[in-house]
Amino acid sequence: MNGEFIQGRIKLHAGRCLQLADEYAGLIWDERSEKREEHPTCPNDLCDATLYAWRLCYSYLSVAIAPPPKMGSPEWYAQEEEEMEKAAVAQYHAEREAEADSLGMSVDELELASWWQDRRS
Repeated sequence: MNGEFIQGRIKLHAGRCLQLADEYAGLIWDERSEKREEHPTCPNDLCDATLYAWRLCYSYLSVAIAPPPKMGSPEWYAQEEEEMEKAAVAQYHAEREAEADSLGMSVDELELASWWQDRRS
């Protein structure tokens, strides 16, 4: 975890982590101990809780997110087109569900009724 702090991968929120920052600043090593241990009189509850939570993060399993395409590039236009198409499909399905719900039917029943109506005309 120290390495993550040194590399700037872990940062403390200025407004929400004041107590934790104070606790980190007040920790000292016990000079009388044979191995490197925190001094027993220093409060370290928040530091320990943060360490235990960090150990459960499994950050080594993370995958870097690809940067978005540059605005105006062909890749950007393709991505915009795909997002617009997904939004239009989602809106269509929401409208069909609302229509079916207003008629007291399921979407499948509404589709079947529409199919029969189109076939009869």
